[in-house]
Amino acid sequence: MLMLHRGDRVSDVARTLCCARSSVGRWINWFTLSGIEGLKSLPAGRTRRWPFEHICTLLRELVKHSPGDFGYQRSRWSTELLAIKINEITGCQLHAGTVRRWLPSAGLVWRRAAPTLRIRDPHKDEKMSIRYFQKGSGHITFKRLDLMEKMNDIVAKHYPGMLPAK
Repeated sequence: MLMLHRGDRVSDVARTLCCARSSVGRWINWFTLSGIEGLKSLPAGRTRRWPFEHICTLLRELVKHSPGDFGYQRSRWSTELLAIKINEITGCQLHAGTVRRWLPSAGLVWRRAAPTLRIRDPHKDEKMSIRYFQKGSGHITFKRLDLMEKMNDIVAKHYPGMLPAK
């Protein structure tokens, strides 16, 4: 504005400031309409759409409890589950990515939720012995007769017809 007031042309001001003439024209328009206030920068981005402080407080309260307390079959919170619960409570359509970005502001550390179902397979030992049998040459020699009979029973159960009839 000072260069223009001094009498410099718009093209000279644009060249000096390494910007487009249209930018200088836009600054002139803002100054003409609003004075020096029109040249002040606006804050970056748009304002928040959801009540940030309220949701951060809600996040802190939710993580004090287990998801199981709310009827979910999980032992850890995930951002998706937190978003579902917040949407249910507040009616806001908050995305899980937004929840993840807001967690540090709420003073919470985000980690991926771990698998929660730890159901032991009752047939694991049986399956592992079959896998061992399949990987080998098919000729396993046991020194103990009871182990050989057990292995034959397992193979006969899962692969009928593979062993000769007794």
